[in-house]
Amino acid sequence: MKYIWLFILMSNIAMAHDIIEAKNLIDTIATPPENPVYVMGPETSCVGATSVYTSDIPLGCDVNWYVNGVLQTSAFDTLEIIWTSNGDNYIELEFECDTITFIADSLFVVVSDIPNQPDPIQGDDIVCIGTTSPYSTNVGSGELCQWKVDDIVQLSDSAVMSYYWNGLGTHIIEVRALNYCGLSNPAFFEVVVQELPIVDLGDDITIYEGNSIILYAGNPGCTYLWSTGDTTQSIVVSQSGNYEVVVSNICGAVSDDINVNVIVGIEEEEYSHITVYNKGDYVDIEIDGEEIHQVSVSDLRGRVIGIYRGANHLFLPRKGIFFAKITTAQNSVIKCKIVR
Repeated sequence: MKYIWLFILMSNIAMAHDIIEAKNLIDTIATPPENPVYVMGPETSCVGATSVYTSDIPLGCDVNWYVNGVLQTSAFDTLEIIWTSNGDNYIELEFECDTITFIADSLFVVVSDIPNQPDPIQGDDIVCIGTTSPYSTNVGSGELCQWKVDDIVQLSDSAVMSYYWNGLGTHIIEVRALNYCGLSNPAFFEVVVQELPIVDLGDDITIYEGNSIILYAGNPGCTYLWSTGDTTQSIVVSQSGNYEVVVSNICGAVSDDINVNVIVGIEEEEYSHITVYNKGDYVDIEIDGEEIHQVSVSDLRGRVIGIYRGANHLFLPRKGIFFAKITTAQNSVIKCKIVR
């Protein structure tokens, strides 16, 4: 009987030893951590930038970092990456405790580059002062716009900008695409701001037969329509008549007219008894056999520049062609040309 108890005792001791050995073996096998292990770092970055990713690794475990399935050289709780190209990237963290490998966490990272230049700007390139015009472009998905007018940044950051034109002349619009990596190269657009034309052909004019005058409508860049049918900015006139021009641009149309009177001249040889002497700023007129009562002098535009009574000594301070209307004491009226 005592042998039976001895056998039972020895068996219990052996079982206890096996239980202790099994417990020690279990204690040496790593188990997954109770708390999750996360990859921490930026989820967006730029080409050429360096990003740092970290994680809290369980004590005694080895680390493997993967980027797009490629094992990295770092075996610590920190991974440093210099991004060389844009696109979507996948970071995966794996750690190994003894012989058991655990996938801890992963992170999706979007890498972008500086934006491409925006599409050409669309909008009116000739506008009227005091009006508002919209301008638009296209940029990449998720990108904003930076608009400038004459190098002044505007409020709009979308692909459309409206601008109120309050200054005449040529202006430059500039737009760049914008993302968290920076600004693109600019696209430019030139705008010319005009106003309603102002046209003045001047006062009615008298010219001497055989001469001509240039009628000038001004307002460069506009369109012109003369009563003669001409569409040029100026015309040459040598005949009597009323001449009208209509000047137009995007802001509207205005017109003006002028009367041109051509004096039918008297051939100088028919009045060979008239003698004109140039004496510096003065001109002397003599008429054989007649006494001068009054001389009225006009310029080529028909404007009277001087009336001289009872004198033939005329003050003409500038050079040019003039017309003299002479009334004699004998009530004769004589017209002649004076060249000084």
